Amino acid sequence: MLVDGRVAATWTARDRRLRVTPLRSLSVPEREAVREEAHDLAAFLDEGIEHVEITAVHADR
Repeated sequence: MLVDGRVAATWTARDRRLRVTPLRSLSVPEREAVREEAHDLAAFLDEGIEHVEITAVHADR
């Protein structure tokens, strides 16, 4: 996922769940923008996604 044109998070869709993993700390407005984008992505994928989760920052970062 992009924030201000830069990759800020990755996502996976599995078992009716969309999991978004930030690659860095996100500000509150950035996190809300990522959450909105994740919900749009879930609808676009049309895989019956029932839950969108934003995890903690990726451990390798």
